[in-house]
Amino acid sequence: MPILSNAQGFVINNSQFIDHHTAIVSGGPTGIDILLDASLPDAAHDSSARDPPPRCFPGTREQCIEDVVQWAIPASSDAPLPIFRMKGPAGVGKSAVAQTSVERVAARGKLGAAFFFSTDGRSKPAHFFTTIAYQLSTGYPDYHDLIEKKVRRDKTLVYKALASQFHELIAQPLRELGRSGKGIGRVPIFVDGLDECEDERAQCTIIEIIAASVRDKTLPLCWAFFSRPEPHIEATFAKPDISALCHTMVLPVSHDADGDIELYLRAGFENILRRRGIPMNSPWPSEDNIKLLVKTAGGLFVYVTSALRFIDQTGSLGPEEPLRAVLAAISHGHDATTAPFAELDALYRLILGRIPEEMLPSIRLLLALLCHLSSDSPQNTILIANVLRLSRMEQQTICNRLSAVLRVRDLDGTFDIDPDIDTSRPYLENPNLGIDDLKKLRNSIYGRLGGAISFYHKSFREFLIDPRRSDLFWFKPPAIHELLFEYFYKLRRDYERTYCLRGSVLTLAPHIPDSASSLSYPHTTELVNSIIKAEVYALAGNLCSHLVGTRESDFNLLQKHGNADFRKSLCVISTLNGVRRGHEYLSCYGHQKSVYGTILFRLCPGEFQRFSVVEFKKMIERRQRAGLLRPYSSPFQQEAQDLAESGLYVAGHGSKSVYWYWEINYTEEHYQEFRALDLAEGERIFREERFDLWFKEPG
Repeated sequence: MPILSNAQGFVINNSQFIDHHTAIVSGGPTGIDILLDASLPDAAHDSSARDPPPRCFPGTREQCIEDVVQWAIPASSDAPLPIFRMKGPAGVGKSAVAQTSVERVAARGKLGAAFFFSTDGRSKPAHFFTTIAYQLSTGYPDYHDLIEKKVRRDKTLVYKALASQFHELIAQPLRELGRSGKGIGRVPIFVDGLDECEDERAQCTIIEIIAASVRDKTLPLCWAFFSRPEPHIEATFAKPDISALCHTMVLPVSHDADGDIELYLRAGFENILRRRGIPMNSPWPSEDNIKLLVKTAGGLFVYVTSALRFIDQTGSLGPEEPLRAVLAAISHGHDATTAPFAELDALYRLILGRIPEEMLPSIRLLLALLCHLSSDSPQNTILIANVLRLSRMEQQTICNRLSAVLRVRDLDGTFDIDPDIDTSRPYLENPNLGIDDLKKLRNSIYGRLGGAISFYHKSFREFLIDPRRSDLFWFKPPAIHELLFEYFYKLRRDYERTYCLRGSVLTLAPHIPDSASSLSYPHTTELVNSIIKAEVYALAGNLCSHLVGTRESDFNLLQKHGNADFRKSLCVISTLNGVRRGHEYLSCYGHQKSVYGTILFRLCPGEFQRFSVVEFKKMIERRQRAGLLRPYSSPFQQEAQDLAESGLYVAGHGSKSVYWYWEINYTEEHYQEFRALDLAEGERIFREERFDLWFKEPG
């Protein structure tokens, strides 16, 4: 509405009007920008990170999909139950049904939001409600305006506990719209893979928060969940006050899906023949082969998708020999009644058993690394190749060999660098490279350079880490644990020797001609190579810290870890991280900020309940016994004792050591720390940043 509409009979001179309904104060992020930064765009149904997503093959699972769509967009005025639930074991196609259903609902303009959990970087519960809120804000302008004001007024809303996030970002704004006559009507929200949310307690909390909101009957949202029937999820949905709100559909491992699997399998073989230019009237494969594969799949779509990728792999002369190998594995495999995934495991063992002996060490290391990094986003292939000291050709050869179980997504590799930045110099010695420039470059390297690598399906990782299933390929025995540590410790020490630290200034060592000399898979410019090299060094150090673990049997590894150069490591990590979420060894979710030579960390609100003080102190005690930590005293640490429990230590040995301060405040329920090259500088930054750590930009 125009300002002073319908006003008459007066004059105002030399004045300026500001419409506060739309005005945004310049110089800071908008509320929606803050919400976006705290959300996870990769979890959306149409994100590029999931492209191509798992979806049902045309003509399959039609009744299941139609049931979901009819629940989301009911044909009659009789609203169905507000919670829809599809459950079933891994590999039956739940995510494909969810994706296809979401796409059909979105095509009709009825989708509210969708969140696809995954261990590949989409598992943090703290992102869930913020992402739902952001997606809703893009579709409903009135809701967008309310959220903009709320978040801009209180930036901490996006970091609150799950219940508070839901109330402040979703429930309260929608109720306000309803009271003002601007309600949004029935809106479906889809949640896939809830069992892949990394915190079981958070999984149950999400269900309970949503169930409580639909019981209240004041919100227009309805919710669809797709997940495995994990015991804690089953128990939560079975509560009388929740089960009464749910319509449940079971997607079992069953031969009832044989028809859909046969349709998918025949189309897959036709595609293999078409790509190779083989006439479609070729009598391959035989009808008996098709029937046997369908029977062996036993209702698991993941079996036939993995088998087709294996048969179509580029490492063989043609598809006939791999098919014969699959059929032979079936005839000599386990009785399918002995274990739910016996046939799938036999296929995975066949794939791994055909790896040439000379490639096995590198492939075992690659798979073990991917298992260890499984909770992170799909890994950049150039970074992984350099971590494993593989050339580009070696990395591509290995990925081709594992094409049945590894997904490699190519990236275009093009990105712009400011012409004022000297690309012939490393980033540590580049005067025109600012913090924002470095952040942009790192994002370009990860998002555009080389490619991204991940497991096709979580069942393969589960196979690798379960000794009952993977047998000789099990990746968690102590020997593999120690092998990984020794490898990454040597990599870290080798890289340390290529850096020189004078005071607090880190440069390339005088005998090192350039960064490319340390890399097995370099880029074309020194600037980009220096960033890749620093990323490899930082990852090697973080992996060593993770691998020393808490087991007493790892005590000798912990002692060895203490001999590393923590000063050089801190210099590199502090230049790379800027502002990010994560921690070197704590499993809790937090926010980390780096200023050169100092790294600050604080748990996100609501995470303190997951922070085990007992285990934390055990970790400190073990590191002290190993000689890695030594208590240190300063007036700063003694002053802080009045406010919280705290500790100040020297980490490392001699000229390679750094200062580490931690603080636990039980009243405010938070943990925070800093690591610093210089204690006085670390204390100064910590004092200035501790209460507004979340909202300042780096540097």
